[in-house]
Amino acid sequence: MDKSKEPLTVAVIDPVDITPGSSSVTITDSGNASNTNATNPSGYASRSLPTLNECLGELNVLPNTSIFYSGAGYYLKVAEAIEGRSYLKGYRLLSKSWRDPSWPDAWQFHPEVMEQNRFWNVCSQALALTTKGTAYVMLPKGNGTEWTKGSTWDRIEWPNFAPDVKVIRIDPDNPECQEVIKEGDSTVE
Repeated sequence: MDKSKEPLTVAVIDPVDITPGSSSVTITDSGNASNTNATNPSGYASRSLPTLNECLGELNVLPNTSIFYSGAGYYLKVAEAIEGRSYLKGYRLLSKSWRDPSWPDAWQFHPEVMEQNRFWNVCSQALALTTKGTAYVMLPKGNGTEWTKGSTWDRIEWPNFAPDVKVIRIDPDNPECQEVIKEGDSTVE
């Protein structure tokens, strides 16, 4: 058969990270990535988790713009609240606070859920540490510091606010329900 008329064979592999410092991947003559094996069947090129300092460097957090949440399905509720509640104008979720919106992709889509969780824990701590002025948190109904113990909010975010950060608890269903749960100097501009 004439080479020009042979059917084209195409190998499809998962996207590979090619940023400096990432693990290298070599495509063999058979079209398989060299890092594809029984323990890594997808050929996912893993990278080590970013450090807290790396996360801090990737965030772009202005004063009076941080909003947190804790509760199943609350990501969408917070996104809706940002759109519909005038006092949240200009506030942004962690996922909208990156200098480069694609930076977290290497970790947030990691095939191992535990690695995704570790990534978001480091990022959540970084957001809390960079928060200035007034922050809001959407939590299930309750008062003051009544919330799910052991949650990311409880273990990582809440204890990492600077002393001068003011935190206001908001209700997912009642836009008028706001409670200051941490006093701070909210005059930061």
